[in-house]
Amino acid sequence: MARDPGSVDGKYGTASEIGNLDGWTLQEADSHLKSLSEFVRLAITAGEYREYRFKDGSSVHIRPSGQIIRTPHRMYDAKGKRIGGFRINLFKGTIIRPDVWHELPREEQEWVSL
Repeated sequence: MARDPGSVDGKYGTASEIGNLDGWTLQEADSHLKSLSEFVRLAITAGEYREYRFKDGSSVHIRPSGQIIRTPHRMYDAKGKRIGGFRINLFKGTIIRPDVWHELPREEQEWVSL
């Protein structure tokens, strides 16, 4: 039986709508992410980093360690300049800077089982 990650507020794009993938196997997460209607492409680097890109520009990255990183859709400041580098904190429904992301305790991050 397929798992259901649930859904959350998607104000940061498809990557923020998916729900919690914590504890899923890589195969389960891979299958689920590719099945989404907004899925555009999967890129896998030589180092086994996986990026699932969605139509709105948001993405889900799975590192070789199993850590999941979500990035929001394209965002712009008041002058129309694109701003980037943010991460989606699924558990709080907010976006945060990468330096803050790396400070989060493990229980506030998502991980797939390898």
